[in-house]
Amino acid sequence: LLRSFQANFEFHHNVTKENTIQQRNEVKPLGKINVHWTVSNIESVSHFILQWHSSKDLRIQQRALNNNEPSFTIDARDEKHFYIIEIIIVTHDGIKHQYEPLKMPIPGEPDAPKLWLVKTSDSSFIVEWSEPKSYGIPVIGFQLYIEGKQAGDTIAVNLHRAEIPSNINRTYQVSVCAITNNPERSRSAMSHTLSVLTTPPTNPIPTMYHNHHDNSSKSFHRNIVVRTIPIQIESITEEKLQIDWTSFLPTIEIRAYYIHNTCLNNGEIQTIQISTRHRNAVR
Repeated sequence: LLRSFQANFEFHHNVTKENTIQQRNEVKPLGKINVHWTVSNIESVSHFILQWHSSKDLRIQQRALNNNEPSFTIDARDEKHFYIIEIIIVTHDGIKHQYEPLKMPIPGEPDAPKLWLVKTSDSSFIVEWSEPKSYGIPVIGFQLYIEGKQAGDTIAVNLHRAEIPSNINRTYQVSVCAITNNPERSRSAMSHTLSVLTTPPTNPIPTMYHNHHDNSSKSFHRNIVVRTIPIQIESITEEKLQIDWTSFLPTIEIRAYYIHNTCLNNGEIQTIQISTRHRNAVR
């Protein structure tokens, strides 16, 4: 009996991300699913039963329609999910004819890109971000934000890296979002905010020696070296941090390097010993 069964999604053009919640917390539909069907022998049809549910809300909804109603519109509230839609044809003899259901994806804004630090220097730092997952709405570019303010023009969609001018010994708050070509979902959610602490100049600080005889009243050991080792952050991801101190030029024999780091979330302090054969480490 069923000759065709089709559906298409259409945005409500006055529904933006900011006004999808009405007063009293009533969710406004993002758009609508227009469902159409045709049958070969309409005289034998008593009525239609349309059933649907979303992958977010598995409760089945249904609507009975007269045999002269070959279409229906479903409000689509579940962005980034899909709807399963089924048509049942009931003939005059009471037999229900069921058919292969439709699976209708509902578009939505892209996911937020993931952002990480690649490298810092005395005059700039480099960040990269991932390709965000999209849901039927094309990404046409990316927008950087520094200290919560838009930084520069939209970055081309094929670029996932930016070099940002900076001053030394400063902390920069950086985030990025994806830009789309859809006015109802014009951008993705913002990435997490990346805090970038720019490194000081890498010129070695002159070595200072404290020479004391064994009978000195002070407790210093002989030839104690007081010196700052400049480190460079090579890359940062969610899993690891790579640091480098090849600019450090030791003037005396080094027995070992020790790296101390503190987790800002829980205050945990960790220490690792590095062989003198290496001047870089991954944590």
